[in-house]
Amino acid sequence: MESDQRSKPRWWHELQALIQGQPGMEAVTELEKLEYYRQDLNADLPPLLGDLMLKSLPDVVLRPTEEQHIQGVFELASRHRIPVTLRGGGTWGYGGAVPTSGGILLDLGLMNTIEVNEEAQEVVVGPGARFVEIEERLRGKGLNLLTMASGKGGTLVGWIATGGMGLGTLRHGGVRDQIVALRVITPNGETLDLGPADSGLSYFVSTEGQMGVITKATLRVGKRPPEEFPFVLPFSRTEEAYSFARKLAEDPFFRPDDLVIYHRDLARLMGEGSNRRLSASDGDLLLISFAEEEQALRFSAFLSQEGRAASREEEARALWEMRFLPMSIKSRGPTLLASEIVLPIDQVPSFYEVVRGWG
Repeated sequence: MESDQRSKPRWWHELQALIQGQPGMEAVTELEKLEYYRQDLNADLPPLLGDLMLKSLPDVVLRPTEEQHIQGVFELASRHRIPVTLRGGGTWGYGGAVPTSGGILLDLGLMNTIEVNEEAQEVVVGPGARFVEIEERLRGKGLNLLTMASGKGGTLVGWIATGGMGLGTLRHGGVRDQIVALRVITPNGETLDLGPADSGLSYFVSTEGQMGVITKATLRVGKRPPEEFPFVLPFSRTEEAYSFARKLAEDPFFRPDDLVIYHRDLARLMGEGSNRRLSASDGDLLLISFAEEEQALRFSAFLSQEGRAASREEEARALWEMRFLPMSIKSRGPTLLASEIVLPIDQVPSFYEVVRGWG
């Protein structure tokens, strides 16, 4: 076991008093355990960046179970100007849950309550509730989330805080369109109950926890479709893939739930890791999903009329099942830092070619 020779910050004794006065809140102070919290899913953070340019190791990790725990932490942090970093599932690949100046890291994983209101078709979750657990509870009621992230290990509240755009967004809009209510605690300890009509809601969606902690989120859910109908279309040119996707999204005759483009390099890597369920591809792949069989049959007839061949149904279902694993390619070896960029759809092909040219 590595010996911890770190000097304690000046507020350490007050922290100990806070922990003792807040039954149920866990504290992590052992160095070897703190190391786990200095990275998120992006495990390739260069040591130079993590150790020299940033102080990515938190001084302490606190795991609250009640709102008053969070309020107590904010009071201490405000009094001593201590940096506070929020962490849900730690599955985002962009460093949002990683400290940059040490301080206190709030691990919200223990606040993982899930309540399903089947009659109202709503779900109420705490900030530590993960997609996989929420989906399991909803599935038992014949329900599902209308839109969700591409990784089931993350938390729904954390995803709200990072913008909430993902699978299902094309059909149902971003997660903000499903929010019924948010309960939040601001850095000054104030508790707010916000609805869709409140302008203050914007301060807590897409701001990555900088404006406070979402302690409870109520969202609309929908009936779970009995089956999904995926298609995969290969394209030799990136421009063609995006042009086809855009026309399909804007065509009122079709109502796809999802359109996902896998650029050729990602498609190749996913194919290599699919245990031969996906054929090797030299081009881009467009994954299209319909929740209604009538729509799927209509689209299949359209493809026949256009003389365009889709991949085999087995391959389409394989890629559909792999839609929650976009970061799985990182297990194949070191990669560049992950990033997220939002562009007008007509600018994506040229941007992709520039980035691909970097090697």
